[in-house]
Amino acid sequence: NSTASFRGTPIHLAVAEVFTPSVGMAFGRKNMQASAVEARVARRSHNLRIASACIAAAAPHVSRSTASFVSSAGAAVASCTSLGGSVVGAGTAAPIPARASLNEIPCTGAGQSRTLVSSAALAFSAAASLLAVQFMPQAPTATRRRQRKIAVCSADTEAVVETQLAKEVLPGLENMPNPNDIGPTGPAPERVLYEGFEEVNMDGTERRPSGQSTDPDSTYFWKMSQDKKFIEVIVPVPDDIESENVVFRLGEDPTDPKRGPSIELGYRVRKDTGLFQETLPVDGQLLNTIDRREAVWTLEEMAGVQVIVLTLVRPTMMRRQHDPVRNKTTIEERIEPQTWDALLVEERFKPQVTEKVFFDLVLDGKDAGRLIFGLYGDVVPKTVRNFIGLTTGEYEDDDGNAQKSHHCYKGTTFNTVMDNHIIGIGNANLALTVLDLSPEELADYTAWFTDMTQPARIGRISKDWGLRWGADLEIPLDKDGDAWKKVTDSIDLANKEEKAAAIQALAKLVAAGKGASLIFYREEWEKGCDMTGSVFPGESFKVAHGKPGLLSMDRDEERDIQGSSFFITLKEFPEMDQRWSVFGEVVEGMDLVEKINDEFDGLPDRILIKDCGMLA
Repeated sequence: NSTASFRGTPIHLAVAEVFTPSVGMAFGRKNMQASAVEARVARRSHNLRIASACIAAAAPHVSRSTASFVSSAGAAVASCTSLGGSVVGAGTAAPIPARASLNEIPCTGAGQSRTLVSSAALAFSAAASLLAVQFMPQAPTATRRRQRKIAVCSADTEAVVETQLAKEVLPGLENMPNPNDIGPTGPAPERVLYEGFEEVNMDGTERRPSGQSTDPDSTYFWKMSQDKKFIEVIVPVPDDIESENVVFRLGEDPTDPKRGPSIELGYRVRKDTGLFQETLPVDGQLLNTIDRREAVWTLEEMAGVQVIVLTLVRPTMMRRQHDPVRNKTTIEERIEPQTWDALLVEERFKPQVTEKVFFDLVLDGKDAGRLIFGLYGDVVPKTVRNFIGLTTGEYEDDDGNAQKSHHCYKGTTFNTVMDNHIIGIGNANLALTVLDLSPEELADYTAWFTDMTQPARIGRISKDWGLRWGADLEIPLDKDGDAWKKVTDSIDLANKEEKAAAIQALAKLVAAGKGASLIFYREEWEKGCDMTGSVFPGESFKVAHGKPGLLSMDRDEERDIQGSSFFITLKEFPEMDQRWSVFGEVVEGMDLVEKINDEFDGLPDRILIKDCGMLA
């Protein structure tokens, strides 16, 4: 029939693993109810053929076991059932509980190691329940090539043997399609991986988070996989540590849904007193939530050093979308956005506040209170110095002379209030600049605007500045006497008629001989300007957007420029990490921030900075 059934004599098989990063494929295991198997046997026959090959490779080393494979309705179905199994090391059997997780399967005996990798292991455990094998292609979680082993323990034999899978099985897998991508008809669906709303860049150009312990006496390393789905933790251990000495515990999930459970990872040794002493290099609370069911470890060797490798799986969601018009199916896998600036909460970087400034706010015409910002002068000194200059309205130049800041926050309104996202401050439409031109400057600019072949700068004016209608540049009228444009509207240079009208208006001003006031859009001031009237690049991205109430510069990523615009975070914002520069935090007045978030969403112009300055 079409149901995957498992019948036969018991087999005593502990753990089997095949891992082949070179072809980007891995084996996975999953206990499935018979009803779930029945509906998918036809599409998963491919998987069972792989299982067949692996069991056949292991069979010579397994006592009292049979592995027969039959074909039904085009499906190769494994037929083997365990009626209560055991894992045996050094001639001593250890029972396997029904439906046991792989980490609960004991593996004892000298020279043996538990070889389990999340979403990268082919495991058969003797149990009373049905067992099915699912082929799960994944991007490799590490660039190194692990030794391919099968660990087989039985009542008659104990061995960790090198298999011939690399020669006999793996070459045939390289070009095998993913059975999950093969529908009844039509081409294989396109698979797309996202982190939040951003598609994951897999070309290797983006840096992935990584780090190591801050305690020199407790060494461990961690890194994120290229596909961002896994966090791999590496803990060096003494050479005489075996699998039964490994300590791995996950605590209860915390009340904060963004944080992970407590974790302990290390090893234990028996002292002369007979008691065990534990060494736990990883001991704390995971910074982010994980799929705890998929957390597994291996005991391996790297560069001649024995290490524990723990694989943590980030939460993901998957959905299938079908376009009936194009007859195209897309499978979207979405990783939950997370800030991985450290592995543990206890090891996050904690910047120190070096200076404080205040903003006194008016909401809807009424005094509302004071925000006090603490600034991270040791982390981003240039950014903090600029912010203080924009707050006080003055600064000292490089020669120690007092200068008036080109812009000051005092008397300006907020720019953006986005519910539960950010509060934007500091731009005040600085990109629109009114310049008073002398008759000579006006004549030079008009000559350049007519043919646009002169140098990059025309006196004080850059050719990149966009001339706008308004001020002394008279807006032309149509035949009905109505204005073509509004004040501050851009001039469409591709429209010959509109450009001719602008040239005519400029020529009229030149003929008057009095100079003129013109409005320009300064693209470089799109994010505001610094205290000197210029812009500067992002200084440091060391501090993560890890909580509400952080101050971060609003940066043009493409050109790497920032000025006076900044925002206050209203939530943890991992999407902003390594993109915008955090330079401070709200140290007093979060109740006022929450009031603005609750009552002024989309109404930033009702929030006025009445006064601002430095605090001693």
